[in-house]
Amino acid sequence: KSDEEAIKSLYGDLKHKYKYSKLKYDLRRRLYNTLHLGELDSNTVSEDVKTFMECQKAWTAIRFLLYFNAKAAAISILEKHFPKMLKYEFTIMILEGARRLNRYYSTYELDNKKLTYYDDLVSKYLSLYIVEVKIDSYYNSLISMYIEDKSPKEKVASTATEYLEQLDAIYPEVLSSTFIASYILMEIVN
Repeated sequence: KSDEEAIKSLYGDLKHKYKYSKLKYDLRRRLYNTLHLGELDSNTVSEDVKTFMECQKAWTAIRFLLYFNAKAAAISILEKHFPKMLKYEFTIMILEGARRLNRYYSTYELDNKKLTYYDDLVSKYLSLYIVEVKIDSYYNSLISMYIEDKSPKEKVASTATEYLEQLDAIYPEVLSSTFIASYILMEIVN
């Protein structure tokens, strides 16, 4: 249903737009707060973890809202949290968020500037995500070889060199701390 149909259904006529807007806001806030994922105000939790949990909570709310066809509310929450996702390099959330925003600005609210921006982010973060998954797989393989007593350490080093050469060939345009840390660890093993 459209907002106008919902207002008529709930209140009988369109004079109660303010009440309806307040109801939508309150329901969105209650849904969002229902998704509280643990105690985030604790001094023992780092700012990175707090931000990650806040973004995860927002992402869950966004998916619920999209499922119930509340696109405008979902996009509003996504756009509010997207800068944090970028700042803290939450690759999967950035990729999925950019995909949703790309679709929204190409289909529901045409904005070529935003469409181009989010399309570019999708391309960059898809490449980064693929490389992060690959480097994770490489690193796990090296660790399992290193832990296994039967593997000669020279073999681990040569495999690491091989993996680093493969990664250099597909070096992503956008870097993340996850990629950099894993790459450095592989260089150390090398």
